[in-house]
Amino acid sequence: MTDFKKVAVPVSVCTNVVPLKPAAIDMTTAELAECFQNARRSNVHTQPVISNPKEIKKAIERLDGFHSSQLNRFLYGYMYPNSTIPNYVLNEIRTFCVNVDSEWVSKCQNVAAGVLVRELHTRAANIIPRASFDDPIALAQLRRSLPAIKHVPKVSIQNMHFKFVGNFSTDPDANTKIYTARVKLMNNGNHSIIIEVTQTQTVIDGISVDNRYVESTLQKQELKRGESIDVNFSIREAPRRGFSDFQQLVVLTIDGVIRYFITLCVVSPRQKIFGQRFPSCLPLRVEHSPLGPYAAPMMLQLLKHQLLRQQGLSSPAVVHLFTDRSVNFRPHNQETMREVMRVKELLEEQMNLLDILDSFWNSQPDAKKAPIARRYQPPCSAAQPAGYLPGVDLPTVGSTSGMVTLFPNAATRVPDVLSRAPPAVTAGVILLVLAEMEMDIFDASFLNCDALSYFESMTPHYKGVILWVLDLCCALLFNKAVNGCTERGLALTFASVLARPMRASRKAADDDDAPVSTEAFEAAADPSATRADAAEQITFPVEVAHRQNIVTALLAWLAVYQDKFTRNA
Repeated sequence: MTDFKKVAVPVSVCTNVVPLKPAAIDMTTAELAECFQNARRSNVHTQPVISNPKEIKKAIERLDGFHSSQLNRFLYGYMYPNSTIPNYVLNEIRTFCVNVDSEWVSKCQNVAAGVLVRELHTRAANIIPRASFDDPIALAQLRRSLPAIKHVPKVSIQNMHFKFVGNFSTDPDANTKIYTARVKLMNNGNHSIIIEVTQTQTVIDGISVDNRYVESTLQKQELKRGESIDVNFSIREAPRRGFSDFQQLVVLTIDGVIRYFITLCVVSPRQKIFGQRFPSCLPLRVEHSPLGPYAAPMMLQLLKHQLLRQQGLSSPAVVHLFTDRSVNFRPHNQETMREVMRVKELLEEQMNLLDILDSFWNSQPDAKKAPIARRYQPPCSAAQPAGYLPGVDLPTVGSTSGMVTLFPNAATRVPDVLSRAPPAVTAGVILLVLAEMEMDIFDASFLNCDALSYFESMTPHYKGVILWVLDLCCALLFNKAVNGCTERGLALTFASVLARPMRASRKAADDDDAPVSTEAFEAAADPSATRADAAEQITFPVEVAHRQNIVTALLAWLAVYQDKFTRNA
């Protein structure tokens, strides 16, 4: 038992490496009855998973589609024409942008800007807009705050969000060559426009600091009809040493009304591998998955590729770690988890993200011709290694063209302790990474929301983690005749490692530096007191119901995406 004190509690429970002891919980008979009642109310019998093909198809279309709630953060930023945007609004926008892949969030912001321009045209024409059931919540408030302007600007913009991986140099010129973001704007309207930088925000490791690190080639400039301009944002002065992530938000304002939010994020390669948070975990865009594209942390992608190369999808030893099977394999799992902890310690000492990325970029066909700045940018990733089909952990004969450009490829160097580990050990490391990540995927609103609706409106970076888990679960179920896994065992296991205590979540939410929720925008005052009151109302039966809902939700999502995985694999 002393060997597993450092193992995350959810992992030690689901792998059954330590015997369970009676908990000293001060509960009344009524509270215990409430726990059983909640368990009966939320399960696969009272909330059966979708099995009808037509319903599954509708659910997939609903979950894969773009949800209007993703626009709310930008729409709230548009509610302050010709005035300063409050910091809590900028916090929400910055956090949203740096936590997901740059391509997706740029498209999302362009959609939001299109909504703003359309509303300005409607206001200028003195037309009363009609409300629709799928309108973003913030749209009604935005309509009340917009002024009537004579000429609505028409602008196209490229490249609004940038991510880098690296350390800063003491030489400002060296930093400029690497950490420079170039934004291109073009005036497509019939009148001149005024472009200016109106606000900036700098955050290092979650703490706001002076805005003195980023230099811009633009402060205020007139752009005539048909003209374009390239605006450079460069990090010249090195922030303090030992940082984990550096985040910069710049607000570009056009004629005082239209806002574009530009972000720069630099992730240090020298940081802890376990217990990461967003964006320090470096989410990568994952392609070639039967579930569709999503973003997932770099460490999870490395571990998944190693698991596939070790034939882990067809390994019964991997499934022995899961909740429904671990009770029969405690001695075996204890040996496995001892090795997992040894591998974890070595990975924390040996793994360097910059070395891993260097080995990947050096293997590219155009490595010698590419600019040096590319080495410091996060690459796109693949759902499975080159030559592997979805759900198959043996390489197949076929074309792998293009896969060498996706991370990690065969030339990507990983520590020997990871490449030589048995598949069960790699699976154990995956469980540890998920259990120790600083994330709160399932907040208190999950208690009052059905599984599909919650998944539909989930923030993209958390949705990416869930899709990564579902992708892995579907691949394991694809081989269930060999490995013996079950949907219930997968749901119980990953519910255990993904859930977080609601009290801890509420405590984090009360932190002044934490990003505020959507409700904060709808309220005119600081909602911290309301959140504190809610924290006091969370009881043990509510915690139990919360965990039960997560299991039920994972089963529902798994039923939908397993069908999609099987059809597209």
